[in-house]
Amino acid sequence: MLNVNDILSLLGKSENDEQVKQLLSKLGIQLPLDRLPRGEDQANYEIENQPLELCFVSADSLYPDDDSFKEGELVLKTVFVEHRGDVQGDDPLLPFGLRLDLSRSAARKAFGSPAWSSPVMNNDRWIFDGVKTLVCFNDDESGVRQIAFSPNA
Repeated sequence: MLNVNDILSLLGKSENDEQVKQLLSKLGIQLPLDRLPRGEDQANYEIENQPLELCFVSADSLYPDDDSFKEGELVLKTVFVEHRGDVQGDDPLLPFGLRLDLSRSAARKAFGSPAWSSPVMNNDRWIFDGVKTLVCFNDDESGVRQIAFSPNA
């Protein structure tokens, strides 16, 4: 399995970046990436046999005043790690001491008060090493349903 820390270093990088290309190839994602249909600004890629999903967003929508990107170029914006039945709580994929079996109360004890917390959903957000980390807990808050990592920009 891949180490999520290695992927996080690629957040904000273009699909044309050599490291991003190597990652996509390793994950079995066909290159070049498909162009987005008119009116859409993101594409998500679920990784087969991995608890990962990568979200690429049009550089035009992320950086409208940046001319260094080509028209339609995609940027890695978010990495999702999903809790699936075949993933154990102490999975080495996860950075920052996160675990999929971490309860909401244990997370708050370990990481302190979140930078943001949803008043409606069971979601807390922390910023770790410049990475916005949204932890979505299951309904009874006894474990993690999904973690989303994105640049803290």
